[in-house]
Amino acid sequence: PRVAEIRREIVGFIEQKRRGGAPFGFKDPRTARLLPLWHQIFAELGLAPKIVLCLRNPAQVARSLQERDGLPPDTGEYRWFTYMAEALQNLGNCQSCTLEYEAWFDGASDNLGKLTRFLGLPPNPAAASALADIVDPQLCHDDPAVREPSQPLVRALYDLVRRSEADGTARAELQALLDRWAAFRQLQRPILVPEPQQHRWRN
Repeated sequence: PRVAEIRREIVGFIEQKRRGGAPFGFKDPRTARLLPLWHQIFAELGLAPKIVLCLRNPAQVARSLQERDGLPPDTGEYRWFTYMAEALQNLGNCQSCTLEYEAWFDGASDNLGKLTRFLGLPPNPAAASALADIVDPQLCHDDPAVREPSQPLVRALYDLVRRSEADGTARAELQALLDRWAAFRQLQRPILVPEPQQHRWRN
């Protein structure tokens, strides 16, 4: 009930975009945490979305968060873990495709081809030629010295996500890791949720 008005706004936004008849998409990192709400809306409108997961090295994400917000690197890595794990858990039956951020600078045409095939779009030579103007290596501020996450759990999730599309064993291991993480969160929820005021200890 508390998000009913926002939900109506989202439905209106999608209906407006659908009137044009052309495929459309949007990028918003918060969607990773709000997928349960989006699934309700997709079902209401009879839509079958395709979700593109943008995967970036969590060590670089943590470095960026430290520079921007002063966040400790370990905290930044675990924030990446939480967002990515929630997104993966909440994909449901949606079709998804993972694109690595770094690949745009190492082989942008590979990423473009993968995205085009996933979305079912015809090859577009103009888009391929435009990549040189869109993907500017000077805008990639990754630190070459920061190669992998320092936290083993974060490192494991990153590795499994990278391999999961082409490796069935990695997909099974990824699901097992996500299941354990979900069980852990369920166990710790009573600790994180404040008790009612009348049940708190008084000094």
